[in-house]
Amino acid sequence: MTATNGWIDKKLSVGNIITILVVLFGVVAAWFDQEAKTEQSRHDIAEIKQSLKDLNDKAATKVEMQAVAGRVTRVEAYRDDTIDRLARIEEGMKSQSRSIETQAKSIDTQNILIERVLKAVENN
Repeated sequence: MTATNGWIDKKLSVGNIITILVVLFGVVAAWFDQEAKTEQSRHDIAEIKQSLKDLNDKAATKVEMQAVAGRVTRVEAYRDDTIDRLARIEEGMKSQSRSIETQAKSIDTQNILIERVLKAVENN
């Protein structure tokens, strides 16, 4: 093991910090990407609902209504799929957070042990 200037092994800490930042950046980017897709889905649903209203106001044919209803069904299925994906992303984020916390605790424990060893060596 290499000697350290303090109680933090800088090589290990920098690596952990970089990893945490990269993971957080990826999670945030994925979250905003999913939010944008969800917002687009909401916009599409609003447009489809308006189209349905317009078709009802114009006494549209049954075939046109079925086509629009099919689109609504597909958009709702997409929305549900997006919600499921967001739930999986959230679960993954929680899992990664727990893993990072565990690693941080392990590093803290290692640093405490290193401090004790260094103090023991200095005292002898």
